[in-house]
Amino acid sequence: MLDKDMRTLNPTLLRDAIREATEIRKLRLVPPDAQRSLVHQIYTRKIKEFSAIYPFLFAVENGLRSALAEQSAIKFNGVHWWTLIRDARARGQTAQALPTIWTIPVSAAFLKAVWRAFDTIANPLHVQSVSDRVAPMSFSTPSTSATCGTSSVQTGR
Repeated sequence: MLDKDMRTLNPTLLRDAIREATEIRKLRLVPPDAQRSLVHQIYTRKIKEFSAIYPFLFAVENGLRSALAEQSAIKFNGVHWWTLIRDARARGQTAQALPTIWTIPVSAAFLKAVWRAFDTIANPLHVQSVSDRVAPMSFSTPSTSATCGTSSVQTGR
């Protein structure tokens, strides 16, 4: 049964639930046949706790992304500053080839971080893993029929 649980449940939350159940079992002397049920009760509570804070985490993450985008646009006098890095990568250049972005000096660490982000995004394994998670959808209405599938996103200036 544990094998099935490990394949279907979040491993981190399951680990934490097992640890907590182990402590409870010591205090309450839970019989062996009730231990799995106890682990699932704790796991369910942890899922609910995590779900309760998710909207907050989502809002904070979006806020940070927005603040970064705004500050980058201010620093580089435009929102498409990253296209210079994208184009340099496409031409086969290295991060050292860009000491400035639109005449604004940038640190090697900044360029390396952005370059690494592009490497991750363009990595075929990453692209495939994202494509595998996006299932094509089909829908039809009485007057039309259409299919929505996965497509590549074009980035432009």
